[in-house]
Amino acid sequence: MTTRCPFLRSSGSSVSCVQHQGSRPQCLRHTAGLPEWFALVGIASVPVTRRTEGHLLPILAGIRRTNFAPGVEFSYSNTGYVLAAAITRRVTGMSLREFSAERIFGPLGMADTMWRDDSSEVLPRFAYGHGNHDGVIRRADTEECVVGDGGLATSVADLAHWLGFLADGRVRGADIRAALLERAVLADGTVHPYALGVYHFTVGGKAAYGHAGSVDGYRSQLLYVPEDGLGFACLANQTRIDPLTLVNRAAGGEADLPAVQAVPGPVPLGHWPARHLGASYLSLKLRQHGITPRASRHSARLDLAADLPASVLADFTGTSISNATRWTGYARRDWFDYIASRTQI
Repeated sequence: MTTRCPFLRSSGSSVSCVQHQGSRPQCLRHTAGLPEWFALVGIASVPVTRRTEGHLLPILAGIRRTNFAPGVEFSYSNTGYVLAAAITRRVTGMSLREFSAERIFGPLGMADTMWRDDSSEVLPRFAYGHGNHDGVIRRADTEECVVGDGGLATSVADLAHWLGFLADGRVRGADIRAALLERAVLADGTVHPYALGVYHFTVGGKAAYGHAGSVDGYRSQLLYVPEDGLGFACLANQTRIDPLTLVNRAAGGEADLPAVQAVPGPVPLGHWPARHLGASYLSLKLRQHGITPRASRHSARLDLAADLPASVLADFTGTSISNATRWTGYARRDWFDYIASRTQI
């Protein structure tokens, strides 16, 4: 792992973060098996205002193993894009913000676009985020300073230039566009709909590609339909707005996504035998349509059995007022036996 991702310690796995000599950048295609950094920072109890690249890298350096052998599965993890931003700084001597302005946004004429790597910076014409809390609209601006996986400030006018590049590779080149749209291929030959920061899917029976965005106070959706030569972008600074639905309707049809199912009631999962607790890490994956979503947004109510070992209870209790804790898949200490392989919610 350290050969290609110098910020990570050796774990017996080789992870590719950049594309070279025919290799595919696993970190950018979510096939590297890297743990989600939101969960790792949660374990470390780091205030959101201190979440910077400089603070995060030492935490990532503590990763001893990947969640699965690199290349064999797809699991969305923002960690790979944060590492790519760090590698950009090491290789070029520039921050991702500086590099992107010089090599990407500047040439494309995207004057309003930048990586917001200092959340305290006052930006002209910046629309601050809002959320809906029990029917009351309140400010909900993100304060993270980690970028690469998110934190991009832009405008719909600028995204028109980006959609032009997605259409024909103008300015930056058709070869870069082709690499961006190349889908992930797993070790068993399975071709995944995810490429490099872009999903392939269909809208109204037509091939399309794009990506959604979601952080505290903001929602977004970008979509391009090659057959029609049309691009769509929707940016919202209110979490009640659904850009995905708005863009898909504007494109001429609902996206061919899995149907939304009614939310089921609580399901008793039973008692996990003690043999599941013998490893150094215990994790519960919450899956939606077969995809593991971000831990910070999906969680389950779990009751800890009274007869669990005291060492286990000590790790999990204290994360909330009682043992019945709303848990997103991690405790204060790293555990690593995937209960999700046996149980899905």
